[in-house]
Amino acid sequence: MHVILLRTQPNFTAVKAIISSILSDDLNTFIIPEQGDSVREILVEIALYVRYLEKELIRARRQKSLTQHQSSPMVEGDSPSTEDDDSDYKNRHFGKSSSPFLFASALELLKYSPAFDKRSEYWGLSPYERTRIEEEPMLQFPDDDHLQSLLEAYFAFHHPYQPLLHQASFERSVAEGFHLRNHQFGALLLAVCSVASKYSEDPRNLPKESSAVLALGWRWFQQLKLTRLIFAEPVSLYELQTYCLQIHFLKTSYQSEAAWVLAGSCIRFAHERGLHRRRDPSEKPTLERELWKRAFWFLVCVDTIMGASLGRPSATSKDDYDLEPLIEFDDSAWDSPFIDVSALAPSKTSISAYCNCLVQLIEILSFTQRTLYSIRKSELVETMGISDTQWTENAARQIDSALNNWEDTLPSHLKWDPHHPNNIHFVQSATLHAVYYWIQLHAHRSFIPVLKRGGPVSIKFSSVAICINAGRSCVNIVDALFKRHRYVTLPLPSVLFNASVIILICLFRTEELQLQLNQQKEMLNVYKCLEILREWEKRIKSAGRCSDLIQAIVSSGGLQLPFQEDPQETLKRRRETELEAFFDVYAARQNPDPQLPLSASDRTQMNIATFPDEIDNAHEGPTYVHGQGNFLDVLDPVHGLHSVTYDRANPMESNPSFGSSIPYNPLPTSVDSTSNEIYQEDWDAFMANVDQFLGYGNFTF
Repeated sequence: MHVILLRTQPNFTAVKAIISSILSDDLNTFIIPEQGDSVREILVEIALYVRYLEKELIRARRQKSLTQHQSSPMVEGDSPSTEDDDSDYKNRHFGKSSSPFLFASALELLKYSPAFDKRSEYWGLSPYERTRIEEEPMLQFPDDDHLQSLLEAYFAFHHPYQPLLHQASFERSVAEGFHLRNHQFGALLLAVCSVASKYSEDPRNLPKESSAVLALGWRWFQQLKLTRLIFAEPVSLYELQTYCLQIHFLKTSYQSEAAWVLAGSCIRFAHERGLHRRRDPSEKPTLERELWKRAFWFLVCVDTIMGASLGRPSATSKDDYDLEPLIEFDDSAWDSPFIDVSALAPSKTSISAYCNCLVQLIEILSFTQRTLYSIRKSELVETMGISDTQWTENAARQIDSALNNWEDTLPSHLKWDPHHPNNIHFVQSATLHAVYYWIQLHAHRSFIPVLKRGGPVSIKFSSVAICINAGRSCVNIVDALFKRHRYVTLPLPSVLFNASVIILICLFRTEELQLQLNQQKEMLNVYKCLEILREWEKRIKSAGRCSDLIQAIVSSGGLQLPFQEDPQETLKRRRETELEAFFDVYAARQNPDPQLPLSASDRTQMNIATFPDEIDNAHEGPTYVHGQGNFLDVLDPVHGLHSVTYDRANPMESNPSFGSSIPYNPLPTSVDSTSNEIYQEDWDAFMANVDQFLGYGNFTF
């Protein structure tokens, strides 16, 4: 049989016939042509057919991956794929306005996929671009018993209020030693340890030569990188979760500005993965999909809150995403892959339900920023043909209406009840309502005049009353929370600071605003704020800054606290007289959490004594020596560390369930969290602004 194929276009029917004849049991079915050109032509057509089949296989695999929520589409729609499986576009999202979408649209007009040759110098990393990528990474982990106590603290005190992980699967991976084999998961575990350390007084969580409680967690955090060296691969789930925990940890440190920058970068990583886009409702829910969503919603919340607090634009807004809310299932629903979660009834008391309520609240805050605090508000007002006053008052009414609707639709277990019997639901409710009143205060404070001495007065009675009542409510809620739960749920330090300053402003301007305030009663609220912040400042630096600023305003404004003793002196006296240990097992059992196992309550109690200022130093342990790149690093003696060196430059084994992996390097140097001298110049500049504010200058509050 002699078949001659034309090269004008692939004739796959003829190619299939040739393949069938070649594979036939009858040796005479296919006769090899005598002409060399004919043989070459047959081989070329078979090779083209093989390439076509490879591309179809890649497309089918990608479609299957999309169905399982394990990657994002290359472009919106069902455009054909032209890339190999190691494509530069793998797991990346491109919207309808993108160049790749335009390119894919052009491919739809072609009858056959083009033979696309990717030149390596343009489609791959060159040697000179691989900066430090081949250095040998190393991570150090706590001892097993220490690690277990940190995991218990994390899932008891952090996870219920900022859920990023799935406890059962995460703890199972740790028990199986996955952090010893996969570097990205190891980094995630260290991020968990750093956050969990804030709920501990174990000296093994301290960095070298530090005994300050503020330094807790830095031993683990110092090993983590804050940014990438290479951006060739999309972010993986482990990596994004690690970034989220780093953001939370940085917010407790002096480097809170880095948290804002990192949050913006992570929003971009999420956009690249397409996490901001809604998926087909008919697709089956998966645990991984929910974990991606948890990370994205965390980033939206922290980006919006920090943007409002700093008076800066957010990295994203509601106009930029249409992601669906979290599925309100208990985490136990995801424990078994054989459970059809789509058939389960939602749980209104799940952690996801709390997160959805928080997201709704933060979206109201985002609307507040885009309307009342918009830089180009005047242009919008002119376009709409209304006055600036009408614009702001209409916006304020919409914000009030949205807040009222949010409160009305709140699940019953999250309604505010200072005597709520369930500790977790109580803390969730207190956090939500404190943020609720902060947003209300944030919206209406723009109507309160912060005046120069002798300047004109423009009174807005409703906004003044709303602000001062919101401030009082914030104080009372956080005070009730503090009596049962001494640990901080962010952004409560900022909430207390804003509430205190609003109360003080109203006291300073009582006559001009024609207010009738009981100064002693209002100063008692300020005193409560100081007492709480002085306690929180043992673990969070922003709380210490807030308390110093409030104290400065009180002193410079000629006001007096209701007690002669300073809140800090009260706490010192209390620490001297209290006999209970920081973690008192017996005190914990007097008020156990009904949702926590006894072991967790024993280790991490809700009713605790005041925080110490310092922690005893850790005992010295063995010295670890490891090679990194071309350098030999000798670690100083530490206690309770497991060092793990990964064999390859890119040591992470690709995990099909959780996306791609990238090379990782620990921080080259330690961070001394107890030294602030180098920041004195910045602090002096900031205090100069505070002095302007105290003198009723042009400080923008």
